[in-house]
Amino acid sequence: MRSFMVFALGLLLATASCGGAHSTTTITQASWNPVTHNGPPGRAHRLVIEASACWLGRVWRDSMREEEVTQPDTHCRMLLRQTYGEENHDRLERLRALDVMEVSDLTDRIMTVAQADAIDAPRAPQLKRLLTAIAEAEREQMTARRAAGRIKKDISGERAHGDRLADERDSVLPLSGGRGMYNLLAYMEEPFQNEARAIGLLCAMDRMNMANGLPKHIKVYAVQEGFAAAFSVSPPEVPSDATVPMKAGLWLDYLSTAARAAGHPVSDGAITLEDKEMLAWTGVLAGFADRLRNEAAHMSNETALKTVAEGAAERLDVEHREAESAVWAKMSH
Repeated sequence: MRSFMVFALGLLLATASCGGAHSTTTITQASWNPVTHNGPPGRAHRLVIEASACWLGRVWRDSMREEEVTQPDTHCRMLLRQTYGEENHDRLERLRALDVMEVSDLTDRIMTVAQADAIDAPRAPQLKRLLTAIAEAEREQMTARRAAGRIKKDISGERAHGDRLADERDSVLPLSGGRGMYNLLAYMEEPFQNEARAIGLLCAMDRMNMANGLPKHIKVYAVQEGFAAAFSVSPPEVPSDATVPMKAGLWLDYLSTAARAAGHPVSDGAITLEDKEMLAWTGVLAGFADRLRNEAAHMSNETALKTVAEGAAERLDVEHREAESAVWAKMSH
């Protein structure tokens, strides 16, 4: 069965909080009750969303069903044209790499646009904080993606000079670093809280994609911040040395707990460990879908992010239904 995070994120998209989920800031379900968005997006707001599209990359394109017509850097190029009036290769590369100085310059340019826009001028400070929060989270995503990619290449033999044990140890900090993503998922500042949380959910989904194919004890590092913020599920204790396997069954217990907290518990009809893990995995994704729809319902119809959130939610739901159908088909034979 196709995994959404493989076919919809067949990429490896992206601070430094190595100590696990933020248990001191529990986000209850009530925190997800959003306030209706304050009107349509102005020009600067649209540029902030375009920056998100640039940094989210394949996640955005797949949710917009753009895969066949959009190149990987199309949204980054569009952002440059709309902000600077032209494309520049060096600037493009710095933008895609989330270079700190480049993002700072982009922010200044967008703030200049905001001040000249009747819609965005009164909320320019909020837009600046939103863009800063998105950039911080996406910078973490990029670093985590690279760490996960090295391990996967070690496992597949693609990394000729790789050292899997060293790469696993080195992955702990970048994979567990998720404060920026957590902050997006916990975002409460009006009027952009729905956009921020939707982007945080897309980042959390991407972390699951990063976890896919990793050793189980390292999967926990990749998903723990998203599970804590979205579902108030704390991670299990895992060995401090990432090369030491964790206790058998701990990953499935953790994943099943998250699925139950997300509102999609593993069916009692699942018997094999493989089926249980598949249902737990897609149950968590279905929980993300529920929250994406919740955020999208309170966004302006004029923002592309609403379409992305709804498209991602639809795909996640399809995967969960397919997983359940596959399990029931096994039971009927």
